[in-house]
Amino acid sequence: MKRNLVRLIPSVVLLTLSVACAGPEDALTEPTGTDPAAGLASSEAQLGYGSFSAFPATVVVDRYTHLGSTQICWSVSGHHSTAEVWLSIDGLPETFFTRAQSGCQIADWIQAGPQYVFNLYADTSHSHWLASVEVRGLPPEPVCGVCPRGSSCYRCGEAFCWPDNRPCP
Repeated sequence: MKRNLVRLIPSVVLLTLSVACAGPEDALTEPTGTDPAAGLASSEAQLGYGSFSAFPATVVVDRYTHLGSTQICWSVSGHHSTAEVWLSIDGLPETFFTRAQSGCQIADWIQAGPQYVFNLYADTSHSHWLASVEVRGLPPEPVCGVCPRGSSCYRCGEAFCWPDNRPCP
């Protein structure tokens, strides 16, 4: 009896948490602000009227092309017939990225360094902000491992150790 009770406790805890955390779809209210800086800036936003995500949110760029890619996915429902995704790079003014009620779009030009903020707006007026997701590009990992003292990996733009006191070819 005691063994069966011990097995049952985790299931009861999970069931209780599931019921406690579940609620009607409209339990999350729409953000009322139109300022993206005042809203959610993460890799995923679960909204009472849809969702918005970037996968991956941290992109390791290719060592040769210096570019990486992320997939931006969104969906709006309810009284929103369509949505627009706009992009701001390093806080500069937004540029149009895509438009549809739902879908996914690849951004295959992510570079290491800049901050990419994708903003989701309801409809086509570019005035009813819903959510944001942030994407960052990271430089590629060095492949040359630990270099001997007096040399550096990528010093000459290649993935090997090169002596610090020698000119690059």
